Amino acid sequence: MDTKGRLAEGVLPGLLRDLYVGRKTGLLTFARGDERRSVHVRRGHLVNADTNVREERMGDALVREGRIGETDLKRALGFMLRDGKRLGVVLMDMGLMDQPGLEDAVARHVRAILTKVFAWADGEYEFHEQEDAPAAEGDLTLKLSTGDLILEAARGVQDPDVVRYALGDIDQVVGLSSDPLLRFQRISLSPTDGYVLSRVDGTLSAREVMQLIPLPAEETQKSLFGLLSTGVVEYLPLPRRPRPAAEPARPKGRA
Repeated sequence: MDTKGRLAEGVLPGLLRDLYVGRKTGLLTFARGDERRSVHVRRGHLVNADTNVREERMGDALVREGRIGETDLKRALGFMLRDGKRLGVVLMDMGLMDQPGLEDAVARHVRAILTKVFAWADGEYEFHEQEDAPAAEGDLTLKLSTGDLILEAARGVQDPDVVRYALGDIDQVVGLSSDPLLRFQRISLSPTDGYVLSRVDGTLSAREVMQLIPLPAEETQKSLFGLLSTGVVEYLPLPRRPRPAAEPARPKGRA
């Protein structure tokens, strides 16, 4: 099933979460003006990235970093066209990179491409879902945490109203994910994230969890937004927790 829409602040974390938690496979494309950037997703994880912005392509980045020479890149691009292989595979065939070095290079490239998109205030996105298939030649197990990238996208949302809207009904009970792959995923938590996570026990609503944290409300809200976006925690299918009624004001007695 294909999905498309417009980018705005707060959209990207939710979009990445749906692909990640849903174990989707396909091509996610971002467009703004003449710029195009895309990432391949396999079972929810990012595999590689591409762009039509020449200076952001992986080969040009490797030349700038001094990892390969310009002549090497030109030869590799020629082999790519001739053999229909990916650049990384060709570089390994040429002996210019080994598997660990290629994994690092592709991970850096995916992060760089998405970091550009994180900064967009507008644009369009489209996800073209594909049937799951065996990994193609050149698909790698990246040294890159998809959860960390989602956290980065969530932390980049500056408007507190967008965060509050994305949190939805905070009187719902929040708990740790029932999916062990999400619950124990490798992500880099901030001290605030760890604090919020320590208060999530499956009995308190999101509002009650946040009320227990002695930090600024906006900071706590953004942290919970990030944790929900990664799928580490989730709203539980339990009855909505009612807000406690305000205590009626007592009439003043005479002195």
